[in-house]
Amino acid sequence: MKNKLLEFWEQTKRSVGITTGILFLIAAYVVPNYKQFRSMPSPFEMPENLEIVNWSDLANNVAFLPQRGWQFLIVNYGSASTAWIRSVSVVLAVVTLIVFFYILRHWYTSRVAVLGTFLFGASSWFLHQARSAEPDVLYMLAATALLLCTAWLSEKSYTKALPILALIAGLLFYIPGMWLFVFVGIVLARQEVLAKWHQASKKLRITSILLFLLAMLPMVYGFIRNPSQIITALGVPADGVLNAKIVADNIINIPGLFINGLDEPFKWLTNTPILDVFSLFMVIIGIYAYRVGHHPVRGRALAVMAILTVVLISLDGAAALGLLMPIIYLLAASGIGLMLQQWFAIFPRNPLARNIGVAWLCLALVVVGYYHLNRYFVAWPHAATTAQVINLEQ
Repeated sequence: MKNKLLEFWEQTKRSVGITTGILFLIAAYVVPNYKQFRSMPSPFEMPENLEIVNWSDLANNVAFLPQRGWQFLIVNYGSASTAWIRSVSVVLAVVTLIVFFYILRHWYTSRVAVLGTFLFGASSWFLHQARSAEPDVLYMLAATALLLCTAWLSEKSYTKALPILALIAGLLFYIPGMWLFVFVGIVLARQEVLAKWHQASKKLRITSILLFLLAMLPMVYGFIRNPSQIITALGVPADGVLNAKIVADNIINIPGLFINGLDEPFKWLTNTPILDVFSLFMVIIGIYAYRVGHHPVRGRALAVMAILTVVLISLDGAAALGLLMPIIYLLAASGIGLMLQQWFAIFPRNPLARNIGVAWLCLALVVVGYYHLNRYFVAWPHAATTAQVINLEQ
């Protein structure tokens, strides 16, 4: 274990050192402005609107229970302040970032994992999701959890992870629409799933079944108590009626979401794109990398997830956009990996040239991080539309 940590540090110390050093310079600018960053809640973050006031709220609506359950405990047995309610989202966002890093480390080098995770974690989209007490952050965690399962299933030595895979599958059912991802994933990876099942010991199989049933127990109880919430769990409109025009409009509006951002001032700086230019170019390069045959299995997994996400967005609107963001930033990380690979191929034995290439890439990432942090900590709180909707004090 110690040797692995030392090896990891040797591979990433330059990237981490350069990025951390310049981040301190960014912090010197951001921190003085942070005191002006108010934490007034939006109406959607109030306990009554989150439906976390009493036990009947949870029983009558089990959607997003992995997050709302913790928020309920905090409100009823701790503090009902907005900061404490939001702390659950912060923890889930940190877990998302850790899983995201693990996936990148599993797929690429340690250097790409550090740089790709920094790009994702410093994005204003990620920061907004981590700040909000609403359950949108669970979509980001769900996407990374699914990709984690994909990575584990592809490894023969990960048989002992079967109980964790079963638990993840059970918890994903609490996120509206995620049943589709679970079933499609099992169908497409049925050979890997069956192989893991046959390789596992009897004890692991029993443990996996019990964990899955235990995770599903509150949902079954909720469905018995209030059958109407089955419609919500499916990820379709609350009335159960699919309007072809609305579905078509939701699909057409997806590119517009990335160009103009969300038209929700309490969640986003309106009329600003979700992706910056650098990240967009890295995504294009990442798509090219998969298109020319780099890691076809991963490419197919990302493509299937992206298609299913578009289907879910078409049914439920922009709420499921969080599913798409980890996929997009994984593509961006792939672009970073291809750029480094090509640079190192040109200078295979010149450490100075190799380090210069890494330094320039780190500098570009830090500039991008500064842009997003400034947009989140400075521009968004002081925007007129944000002040009007969230009633921020100027």
